[in-house]
Amino acid sequence: MYCKNCGKLIAEDGKFCAECGKPIETQKKPGTPIADALILTLKPKFVALPFLISRIPLQIFFTIWCAGFLGGLTNLAFVFIGKAFGMDNTFGLLPFVFWGIAAFIGIPIISLIVTKGTYNNSFYRFYETKLEYSENFLTKELKTINYKRIIEVYLRKGIFQQPYGLGTIFLSTASSNGISDAGITIRNIPNSDQYYHKIKELIEAAQQ
Repeated sequence: MYCKNCGKLIAEDGKFCAECGKPIETQKKPGTPIADALILTLKPKFVALPFLISRIPLQIFFTIWCAGFLGGLTNLAFVFIGKAFGMDNTFGLLPFVFWGIAAFIGIPIISLIVTKGTYNNSFYRFYETKLEYSENFLTKELKTINYKRIIEVYLRKGIFQQPYGLGTIFLSTASSNGISDAGITIRNIPNSDQYYHKIKELIEAAQQ
């Protein structure tokens, strides 16, 4: 390696030229990967009330199903046990009411805990050429996708998101045959308009 100032031969690990004292500018060797700079990090915001309201139809369905199915099985089991021991173990509507209340209260609580935990452990890191993200709760996984695989970016604001200033950003990806069959959904992002344009510009710049 030679000094760019005076042309004197210097050692490979030298910091200064022994002849003129100029600091040595180190250059990366060909093929050395360039560090991908972190541009943006997003985390979804969990809001309990819209989540619970949106689950009401599903909650009603599971409440009726659990009351009918599990209540019927429980009542039938008590009848068989009663006959085996010579007792009258018929409880009428009590098993149906019990399982109905348990489902109506328990299912939303479990769903709330799991969803909130998933939101708290989710993050999306946008680099210059790739997206690194995790959307897990009980397990830990880290995924990476190159911007060249993303074929569409769009924003949606649901009726329950708008009062809280939230939005969902979708990143559609292409399969091996070029047809969009999957994607990444970044839910409940504050200032979603601003981040939507930023992400779109970032991806378009990387694809040029």
